[in-house]
Amino acid sequence: MSAEAHINSKSDSVVEQAAQWHASLQSGDMTDVELQAFHEWHDADSVHAATYAKMSSLWSRFDSADSIAGKSTLHKLLKTRKSKSNIKKTNALVGLCLVSIVAWVGMQTNYPKYYLADYRSAVGQQRNIQLADNSEVLLDTNSAINIHYSQGVRKIELVQGSLFIKVSKDPTRPLIIATSSGTAQALGTQFFVEQHAGSMVVGVTESRVQVCAVNDKRVCTILYAGEKAEIKDHHLSKPQEMDVLAAVAWTKGDLIADNLALSDVLYELSRYKSGWISYDAEEMKKIRVSGVFKLSEVDQSLHHLAETLPIRLDAYTSYWTAVHSK
Repeated sequence: MSAEAHINSKSDSVVEQAAQWHASLQSGDMTDVELQAFHEWHDADSVHAATYAKMSSLWSRFDSADSIAGKSTLHKLLKTRKSKSNIKKTNALVGLCLVSIVAWVGMQTNYPKYYLADYRSAVGQQRNIQLADNSEVLLDTNSAINIHYSQGVRKIELVQGSLFIKVSKDPTRPLIIATSSGTAQALGTQFFVEQHAGSMVVGVTESRVQVCAVNDKRVCTILYAGEKAEIKDHHLSKPQEMDVLAAVAWTKGDLIADNLALSDVLYELSRYKSGWISYDAEEMKKIRVSGVFKLSEVDQSLHHLAETLPIRLDAYTSYWTAVHSK
């Protein structure tokens, strides 16, 4: 990628830009013009500098922990790329892939809010939190919250990820879960909130919750036990019935699939894996899955799927597993 493309690619996130710059610098083939462009990008914004520093730190840890696996990946790719002209390109590609994996593992977050949050959980971790009002919060994998309690309101900001909450009643102070998409105000005791890819999902397991979309009209609805709703693109869906057992199975460390598309199963498993699961989503939609999978044992779950479904696994490193149909 040229230096100009690095600077002008508006579709790339800062994390992706940092990964691309890091891969270019690691290659040792950058020109003086490209080096100058890197320094201009680095110094243009404090977020650029902080992101690149985090990228470098993550790469150092990954490099020392898995250099053999990285060489193994390169060896496998070189089997189909024997010409000398392609070896250099393959090295750069593998370097970029590995940096991208590291970025995904350590930085697939609302950076830097995730790192500055009051409470957060790592990839693959679930964390129980007892709040000052005796409410109990369970954070799902790779999630983060900020607590804003005052005399008049109890507000929990869900920065990213998912939470399940058992609310301690306080008639003088309503409890509200807020995301960039909307709010969920407790009118009872137990519910969950998910914030992923620009959408917010709220599901109620006990009593009621008022859900409101963040838009000009502030559209709201009341959800009852066994119902859920989604806010996407500022639009609040109608209440829908949900399978409560399956919806909150993650709180017990399980993923329950009942004739679910394999693409959905792989997406859920990938959220708990410290690494990358790559697959063709359209292809995997055609395969249906039923079963119960342990979220703490992602690799074992993947192998079980490969044994029972027409798919194969290619493990390039301990951080990267590709899923293909047979």
